[in-house]
Parts: sequence; structure tokens; C-alpha cells
Amino acid sequence: MDKSLKYSCSLLLLCFLACQPLDQMGFKGSKAHKIARLERERGFYHQGSHIRQAMFDSLILLDPQNEYHYRQKSVAHTKIGDFHIAFPLLEKAASIDPAEALYYYSWLLAYFYRDYERALQRLEEFDALTPNAPDIAWGEDVRYMKGLVYKQMGQYENAIEQFDLYERESTGSIDTYTYVYRGICWTKLRMPRKAIADFDLAIKDYSRCSMAYYYKGVALTKTGQKDNAKKAFQKARELVAKGYKKTDAYKEVYDEVYLEMIDDQLALLD
Repeated sequence: MDKSLKYSCSLLLLCFLACQPLDQMGFKGSKAHKIARLERERGFYHQGSHIRQAMFDSLILLDPQNEYHYRQKSVAHTKIGDFHIAFPLLEKAASIDPAEALYYYSWLLAYFYRDYERALQRLEEFDALTPNAPDIAWGEDVRYMKGLVYKQMGQYENAIEQFDLYERESTGSIDTYTYVYRGICWTKLRMPRKAIADFDLAIKDYSRCSMAYYYKGVALTKTGQKDNAKKAFQKARELVAKGYKKTDAYKEVYDEVYLEMIDDQLALLD
């Protein structure tokens, strides 16, 4: 069945499950009681279930100014690629409660939607909500994320500025890949020696960072150090073959390294 038709069918359930029909389904009592029971019973259904989605529709009808329901309803659609359904739900959530919605939505725009201009806009909005404190978007520092987004947009100087700011002002541990991505930016700016210094920082922080070894090899090649570049690529290959690589089950990692990429670089050196 076509995805849009399936969703239309679930919307038809909305009329059956919301408001008065809820009484017929055993959801009796006050509005607050119905909301509490729907909140509890939706947990019995898997995330992509049409019944669970219809329950969120009922919750939205019962409490249309609750940001959480729009955001939670969007999650399953994002994971299966139904962005045309998820996006309006997230926009509505952000209009109701920006602080809560943008914590997740700004991160999502950068990693799943890959809409970099809008991601940067939303990250700036989220950051501005608490100007005197560093913000964390879905577990990641906003300055680090701005650096990633600028890098993806090809604005390497701006990316480096954000990575520097994150490194300088962070009160906790620095994400190892800050150095890797900043090093990639230096390479793009044709400053391979600065790039190598950053890749070395990443390796010092995490000795099994295959991505740092791979991109260090790329930078070394640009400085004419072919023997050292070959050693870096070989180390990267050894690590990736053992499973030491930055990867994610739900999304493609920026600048992810694959064995085929390393083999191509080694072949060029040979």
C-alpha cells in the first residue's frame, strides 16, 4: 500500500479514537483522564504502529498546545524517511515551545534532513534562548554542531571558528572528532600541516581513531610525505578492518571512512 494511503487510513482512525469515540473504546472520564490513559497505553505499541500514531492524533486533538505530542509523533516518520509528514509536526512543535522542540529539531536538521541552512538558523535560535550558557542539542554541543554545519556548507573558516570556540570554552571533555573535522577543514583550506597537527590531537585523545589516521594520510600526501602517508593509511585500514570506525545505525556519518576509500589511496601511492 502506498505510504500516503497508509497515512490517510491512520488519519481516518483519528476521528474514531478522539474525543467522544474514545468513550466507546473505553477511554471514559475527563479530558485529563483520557490524556493520561492514552499516554500510558501508547507505550504498548511499537513506534511506527498506526494505532500508536492514531493515539498521538487523539492526544493532539485533546491537547493541541502540547509540543511533546507533535514531536513524539514525528519520530517514527523521521526514522522511516517520511520527512513530508515529520517536518510539519516538528515545525508545529517549534512554534509552541521552541526551547523543548529545538533541542531535538536543530540536531535532526543537521544529521537527518541535511538541510544545513535551516539547521544553522535553528541552532542559532536555540543558542539564543540561553545566551549565558552553552547549549546542548540532543547530547551534542551546539558550537560543535555549528562547526559541522559550516563545514558541510563549505564555509571552512567559520567552521574552524566554531570548533575553536567549543574547544576554548567547553568546561567538559572535548569530542575527539572536533579535531578530526577541524583538520578536514584545514586540509580543504590547503593548510595540511595545521590539519596534521589536529589529526595528531585526535589520535592522542583516541588511539584507535581510524578517521584521524585516514585523513592524516590525505594531508601527508599533500605535503609530499608519501611514506608517512602510506603508514597512516595502513593504520586506518587495520583499525577499520577490526571495526574501529565512526558509524551510526540510523544516519550516515559525516566523512565516514570505508575500506574501499583506504584501498584507493594506497593504490595511488603504490
